[in-house]
Parts: sequence; C-alpha cells; structure tokens
Amino acid sequence: MNLLSTDDTFEEQNFASGDVLVFEGKATDFVYLIRRGKVATFTMSSDRIYPISLIDGDGLLGEDCTFTGAPSNYSAVVLENTTAVKIPVETVQNFIKESPAWVGNLVGEISGRLMKTIDIIGEHKILDDKLFGGVSLTEQEEKMLRKSIT
Repeated sequence: MNLLSTDDTFEEQNFASGDVLVFEGKATDFVYLIRRGKVATFTMSSDRIYPISLIDGDGLLGEDCTFTGAPSNYSAVVLENTTAVKIPVETVQNFIKESPAWVGNLVGEISGRLMKTIDIIGEHKILDDKLFGGVSLTEQEEKMLRKSIT
C-alpha cells in the first residue's frame, strides 16, 4: 500500500531507533506517513507492554487523534531506523474542513471505531505476551520501548 504518492508538499524525515512518534495519553501534533522502517504501537499498564501493531514498511500513525481530538490511546516507538513524512494535524484538519461534510463524518467515525478497538485490545490485554500476531518482543526491544517512553 502506498500512502503517499509523488506529492512533495512535505519532506521525508529520518527517525532513529528509540524515537517516540506518539505518546499514550497525549495529543499528537502530526500525522506520520511511514515510508520505510519499523515502528511498534503499544499500550502500557502496570509497567507491562501490550503490543497493538507493527508497522513494517509503510503505514500511518496519529490519524486517530487528528479526527477525534482525543489524546492518543497508544504509544508509537521506532524499532529500526525509519523514514516518514510528518504532516501537521492542523493541515489535515483544514483539508477535512474544506471537503464535503460527509468526508469529515466518515473519517471521524472510522477513527472513533479504531480508537475503541485499541482501547479494547489494551483493556483485555489481547496478544498479551505476543507481539504482532505471534512474534515475541526481544528483551532488548522491550527495554528500549520502556526507556523511550519514560
């Protein structure tokens, strides 16, 4: 899936392993279009990590907060050097405002459902000790995630 066409309005930026792109419980100022690299999304409860997803290659982060205005219900940390396009939330919101009303309603509804799903995953500790459908976190990766968000 190619989330970003040849549009060069925003420049690609490089992020190093351990960089935090999204903090759980805080609003994000950017939507990230991940082009290359690996980023883990997860929640933390009682000092335990509960993985949600792994973006490996290309993907999207921060869109849920953009459309709902709520703080993020997950953290996102770079696992391997990553290239992404940072788009200011304000730019995305202005684009939605200029679109027909149904576009904003549709995107808001989809984002709201996504956030509820992430809440359920964290609340019920789905995937528990397994990361991303069966791939376990190494001790080193888990230490790096903890260090990055504290």
